[in-house]
Order: sequence, then C-alpha cells, then structure tokens
Amino acid sequence: MNSVIPAFRHDVSVNVHSENGETFLVLFDPFGFADGPIMIHSDMIDVLDVCDGQTTFEEIAATSKLEADSKEMLRLRAFVGQLDEMGFLEGERSAARRKRVLEEWSHLTVRPAVCAGSTYPSDPEKLRELLGRMTGEREEAVASQLVAALIPHIDYRVAENAYRPGFNAIRDSDADLFVIVGTSHYWSTNRIIVTEKDFATPLGTISTDKPLVRQLAQVFPQETDLAHKPEHSIELHAIFLKYLFEDRPFTILPILVSGYTDDEGMDFHNEVRELGVHLANIIGLANRKVMWLISGDLSHVGKKFGDNVPAVLLESEVQDSDRMLLDSLEQPVPDTFHRIISSTDNRYRVCGHAPLLLSLEALNLLHPPLRGTVAARDIWHEEETQSMVSFGTVLFSE
Repeated sequence: MNSVIPAFRHDVSVNVHSENGETFLVLFDPFGFADGPIMIHSDMIDVLDVCDGQTTFEEIAATSKLEADSKEMLRLRAFVGQLDEMGFLEGERSAARRKRVLEEWSHLTVRPAVCAGSTYPSDPEKLRELLGRMTGEREEAVASQLVAALIPHIDYRVAENAYRPGFNAIRDSDADLFVIVGTSHYWSTNRIIVTEKDFATPLGTISTDKPLVRQLAQVFPQETDLAHKPEHSIELHAIFLKYLFEDRPFTILPILVSGYTDDEGMDFHNEVRELGVHLANIIGLANRKVMWLISGDLSHVGKKFGDNVPAVLLESEVQDSDRMLLDSLEQPVPDTFHRIISSTDNRYRVCGHAPLLLSLEALNLLHPPLRGTVAARDIWHEEETQSMVSFGTVLFSE
C-alpha cells in the first residue's frame, strides 16, 4: 500500500536565515500549534515541496531510482515523521494540537504581550525610557481636527523617526476610545477579526471596549479570535497608548483586517466598502470621543518576500510607488488608493493596504472632507536577507 506524505501546513511561516556562509530555513508556527521554531538547512526545501498530501514515498523512490528501504529513503521518512510529530504537517497530530491551543486561548480574558522582551523591553522602566526617547519633545502644534493617524508597526528599533510624529500628534488627545485597525499577518480566514480580550503590557493592562466588540462581532461573525494571539500590529500601537495615557481611563477597539488574494480583485474592495459602512455606523452611534490608529507598513520587497532579486535593485521603483501612494493620501479617496495598489496586483506587498482601505471607507463617512498630511517616510534594509521594508506616517484631519 502506498504511503502518502502529509501536507505541510500552509499557515507555518518559513523564513530565510544565513549563518557562516550557509542558508537555512526557519520554520515557525505563529499560533503555537507546532513545536519550535526549528531551523533546517535550505537543501531540505525539496522535502517540504513534496509534503503536499498527494505524493507518496514510493513515487519518490521510483523517481529517484532508490530502493524503498535505502538509507536515503529511511532518512526521508524519519525527517517527515519528525515534522509530523512536531505538528508542522496536516493530520491527526496537528489537529489535536490545534484543538488544545484553541481551548486554552478561549479561556483567556487577557491577551499576553508577545513582543515584550524582543521588540521592546519587558521591564517597565526601560520601556518608559525607550518610548520617551521615541516620542521626544512636542515638536509642533497639532490641529484639533486630527481624527486618525497611519503609523507603522515595524520594529521600534528601526523606525523611531516614523513613530515619533504619529504618536506626538495624538499625545494631547482627549479621546476615550482608540480604534486600532491593524494588518492581520497570519490569519486570512476572516476579513475582520475582533477580540474581547484585554491587552497586557509591561505598563499595565489595556481594557478592550467589550460592548463595541460584541456589536462588531454580530456584523462580522468569526469562529475564533486566535488571529490576535501572535499579531504585533495592534500590540505595538497599544503600548504607546498605555505610555501616553497611563494616568487616565480609555478603551481600545482592536480590529485586524486580512488582505486580498490574487483572484479577489474588485470583489475585495466592494466587501471592504460594505464593511466600512457598518463600522462607521457602529462607531458613529457610540457617542464617544474617538481617535483612529491605522497600523500598517508600506512596501515589502527582496528575497525574504519572494522576489528573485535583491531589494536594492527594486528600491527606485518602490520609491516611486510609495510616493504615489502617500501623495494619494493627502486627499484620501479610497477608490484612488485601492486602484494604485491593485493596478500592480499589490506587486510591492503593501501590508497596510487592507486596514487603511477599511479605515478610509469609514472615516470618509464619519469625517468628511478628510485630509491627510504625510509626516514621515523611511526604508529599512535587512542586509542579511537582501530585503527591505518601507513605511510612513500620515496624519488625517477633517
């Protein structure tokens, strides 16, 4: 009887790592269903390719002209068995792991801070020192009509100059509700994912606005809020809010938005437009002092993100694309913004596309006429992977 090789889980992240002149693959399960992360040599990419749920060990042996019990085939079976045991392959083991994690997660009332100790210090005083340096002095007066800000969610350590004008602009806000709309990097089953869980930070717990979350959940049904477990896009903004408004009460409305697939096209925009209307209605009826934070970066290019060439060879065209996008946000019309990105099939992987599009649809209904001011733009080069990420800060007022 032929033995089919289980499929490699599509939701496992595979990153490239170089060390001592050699290239490795880092397998990481953001949701924690599998053990790890683990690092394997890049030569094993061919093995991952045949973990498709269709290919059999016998077919590989025949194609490679190997005996079924040869050393090579036994090593292959052992490696696949180890991946399966650790939860990286589809099947009974990973299903059991998934069930256990979902049950544990469903009983939590507070979302743990997953970036503490890596992206930012877990020690409260060191964190306050970092955030104090990043916000700096009040550099300019902020218009009282400020209603929203697009701010990056890239690592604090490479984007201080982009975070500073965004969070400086809201530090005098009297908002009692912050709507944080972030990119869903790891979950695409639902377009919008909300959570009732409060957010833990080294500076204290941030309360989620549960009544509003429940209203949204009625309009945007979801099986689970697990997308929030590993996600950094909302956490990196929430930390700043706790620092800036540590001495007064406020709540957050955490919303994750997933991007579109290649075959969705205009259907994606139509769906987001409809969701934006619902979101605007719910926020508009809340009778609250509201500030919107849109968490998203711009272009992602280079070998880490699937391009065949180093990012430096794409930098000029990325600069042009980013400039066009940011210019469009000065008079932020959702159709124009979406058309610029969709005209290239999101060639440059703008991860802030979905949360910004949804927010613009809602904000243009709540605060017309909306105006944008570009406050920062920068690029981070990751030399190790020959990749780069661009990001910007835009302040929106009515």
